[in-house]
Amino acid sequence: MPAYRHLALLVVTVLVAPLGAHAAGEEGVKGPFDVRARTGKAPDPFARCVHPSSAIGGCGPVGPPLTHRLPGGGSESRQVYLSPEGHSCTVVERFSPTHASVRWDIRVEGHGEPWSAPIETRVRWDAAPGARFWAAWGDPRPGGGPGWADPLVPQPLADQTFVYGGTAFTDPTVVSLPLVTLLDPAAGRGLSIVQSPEDTLRRMTIAISRQGEVTFCHLDHRISAAAPVRLSIDLVVHEDDWRPALGWLARRYPAFVDPPNPRAHDVAGLGAYSSEEGDLDAARLAAMGFGVNWKASFDFPYMGMFLAPVPAWVEWTSFLGRATSVASLRDYSRRMRQQGFRVLNYFNVTEFGTRVVDPPPPRKAGTDADLWRDANDFLYHGPLRDAILPGPEGKPIFTWEAGIAMDPGDPAYRDFLLAQADRHIRQIPHSDGICIDRLDWLARYNPRFDDGVTWVDGGPARSLFASWAELMARLGPMMHAAGKVIFVNPHTRRLDLMRHVDGIYDEFGDMPHSLNACGLLGFRKPVMGWTASTASLQPDPDAVFQRHLHMGVHPTAPLPGNDHTIRPDPFTDPYYLDYGPLFDALRGRRWVTATHAIEVEGAVAKANVFAIAGGYAAPVTFGGTATSARVRLRNLTWPGPWSAASIDVLVPGRTAPVQVAVTRRGDTLAVDVPLVRGCGLLRLRHTWVTPRPRVFITQTSVAMGTGIAGATLRYTLDGSHPDARSRVYGGPLAVQATTTVRARAFRGAQAVGDEVAVECVKVPPPAPAISPATRVFEGQLRVSIGSEPAIPGAAIRYTLDATDPTPASPVYSGPIVVDGDAEVRARLFVSGADPGAVAVAAFRKCPPEPPEPDVPLAALAPIRSSLGWGGSIRIDASIQGNPLSIAGKLFAHGVGTHAPSEIVYDLPATARAFVATVGVDDEMRAYTMASVVFQAFADGDLLAATPVLRLGDVWHLNVPIPPGRKQLRLVVTDAGDGMNCDHADWANAGFAR
Repeated sequence: MPAYRHLALLVVTVLVAPLGAHAAGEEGVKGPFDVRARTGKAPDPFARCVHPSSAIGGCGPVGPPLTHRLPGGGSESRQVYLSPEGHSCTVVERFSPTHASVRWDIRVEGHGEPWSAPIETRVRWDAAPGARFWAAWGDPRPGGGPGWADPLVPQPLADQTFVYGGTAFTDPTVVSLPLVTLLDPAAGRGLSIVQSPEDTLRRMTIAISRQGEVTFCHLDHRISAAAPVRLSIDLVVHEDDWRPALGWLARRYPAFVDPPNPRAHDVAGLGAYSSEEGDLDAARLAAMGFGVNWKASFDFPYMGMFLAPVPAWVEWTSFLGRATSVASLRDYSRRMRQQGFRVLNYFNVTEFGTRVVDPPPPRKAGTDADLWRDANDFLYHGPLRDAILPGPEGKPIFTWEAGIAMDPGDPAYRDFLLAQADRHIRQIPHSDGICIDRLDWLARYNPRFDDGVTWVDGGPARSLFASWAELMARLGPMMHAAGKVIFVNPHTRRLDLMRHVDGIYDEFGDMPHSLNACGLLGFRKPVMGWTASTASLQPDPDAVFQRHLHMGVHPTAPLPGNDHTIRPDPFTDPYYLDYGPLFDALRGRRWVTATHAIEVEGAVAKANVFAIAGGYAAPVTFGGTATSARVRLRNLTWPGPWSAASIDVLVPGRTAPVQVAVTRRGDTLAVDVPLVRGCGLLRLRHTWVTPRPRVFITQTSVAMGTGIAGATLRYTLDGSHPDARSRVYGGPLAVQATTTVRARAFRGAQAVGDEVAVECVKVPPPAPAISPATRVFEGQLRVSIGSEPAIPGAAIRYTLDATDPTPASPVYSGPIVVDGDAEVRARLFVSGADPGAVAVAAFRKCPPEPPEPDVPLAALAPIRSSLGWGGSIRIDASIQGNPLSIAGKLFAHGVGTHAPSEIVYDLPATARAFVATVGVDDEMRAYTMASVVFQAFADGDLLAATPVLRLGDVWHLNVPIPPGRKQLRLVVTDAGDGMNCDHADWANAGFAR
């Protein structure tokens, strides 16, 4: 065990004003600190004794510490430490009173050659019986546990160790904020120990003991005379609640806590990760609360080359094999904005390339201008070679699709990334910004370079945390000056990485600990969480949506084309529509940090409270079978009497809010909140703008109001901010075109309260739904066309000849019988609206079932095979080793594979035809994104190809083989939408003589 010394018994006595009403954001300490070195107890019965100390792990002190008082208060001490190997250093500690904390500065000065050891800063708190603690944890339970645990509940003191940022994205011991709060409910006081995010930090753990000791352990720092290690910690005393700790953090470190571009809150809402570029049902998605699509990462020719260096109209082949261009990306962002949605383009600073090989292959490009066309050329024969992050034996570290990990600290690579961002700014003006993927690589070190701070494995290195900081110091201001935002997919969840970051889209949001850690990390920034599939909502969809509401995190919306995220589904869509208004009410939310801001009487439910434009929103969740819950709110600010507020509750499944009453006693408000499915979202608003609906087809009605006494409500419709000369609201407005409505209350020329803004968006009618969903059939098929919900006055017109419907096309009046291949197109026509989007459904009649093969593929050895996932092909089994099963039918023989795949066989001399039954294996029944195309080639000539097959589709192949052919190549493609879940079966496959 390392030796520790106690500098002194530091007693922090806080003179706190009587608790009462105070401004939001100003809650917390009221009064000066008296910092004294003592050997006895403090006379103030509310003061807790705090013993801070530092040590170097594995080292012992040399002699007594040298301590002296500082002018103006505080003290400084020096202590020499010696390691068993003979390394030594001096630890200098300074304690200084500030207006809101005791600042504890630590400086570690090395002697002689550089070395490293754990730097441990410890606070021992004389904990009273019943003391508890709180942290920004992913899971408060020791070691984690099954299911979700509420991170808002302080826990009894226990022996636990947390990892700042986590050891991996699956690590439940993660804490995302560098603080621990100790609470003494009996005394009504709390103490927060806060590590400064401004410091140069490497790995850090935070340990808590059942005796009340908190230890911050800093690892991988270089101890040297040339560059002392500097750390800063604040000891903050406040009321017995964790919320004031967040409030202090926000006031002290706003550059890390607040979005640098406030427009980030406009980008809030349910997210998506979709490559779909077709027409959307904008009104339906808006009803679900959808706000922004992180454009799925398939537009680029390969990872890192996000915008090919060609003129805007020149096309390149995307990662998905599609033709695209800057003009196409620009048009997509423009169309999304016209529908009221935002776009974040994909960006990645730690991975590069696709199908990279090692050792480097010969150069392909004839000129330097063409190097970009091939990832290997650009990486190995361009300027980026020094940016490769080395793995074992100095080899590249491979990642998905044979890309490799990169160090953004390399100057050439950093300049390349900045140039890509500059092109994005200039060439895609309608995009709101970028979302940067895969921050987990930042926890790595690059041993080939020296950042002057890091020491790992006995030598210098460059931490990718340092690389990130250098890159973001330039990328952040560049993007923000252009009005763009930067979101991140953090993986490594640390506050010190959030400088210059505006919001979070967490790829592991369906992991409960990640949802918690990211929700707290973004307590004043927009946060979206991944929803991987319908299975992510099981077994209790209400519980999943309610824990997102509790944490103020927007889930992923079910968009067509979502990549390894949830897609439209008859089971899940109703839940999204039920909870959509509640999530929409949380747009722009910021956690309230007033002391004991909310509680539920009798703990019959959980609750949290957020500040929103014009007031507050408080989701009440997990009420079980209760039909109501009494909620108490305290210490909230309000620009007028509560009796004049708009107070209502949104409940799942009901679009109209329920009006409720509030009773007030001092600074406490009590509201009886009605619950449906154990949930209700309470809104208290002093100013409001209410369109019904926000996204409309012909027109919408907009009502506004303010409850601020003596105030006049003024508004604008041209996007400008209201002032004392703006129009006075006199009654509901009929809005017939896309309009941004902004409103604010004024007393004379003085604005009071928040500005409230809502964008009302006019869209064409959605494409009607053509059913059945299956596009492959046997026999005859009855095709139905409908619109849900029905639009008054709308007519559905359709065609069967692959032309778009016009006002002269037949009106749909009942099911259409199809007995062969057909392409059905349908469109809604509504008076006063533009023609709607065209729905297209191509139906293919499946050929007859083929005969059993005379020579099964399972009996032959392929010449070669390759597949996109799963290792190697499976004989007589699916790629996961299950019995072959397509559309509910089991097959004893065949080959299981995964798109994209290729299998090559020598053709038997007697082979007359190739026969097979093909489709997506039923083991993917929970993953509706699976889609494949089967192809058969003989000596390079395409013999047959199926339509796109999805789960539940089946197709029969009976393909004649032309004479003289030598080889058969069987290919399964991913149908152009990515390989996720594409488990493909060649069942009963083989050759007929």
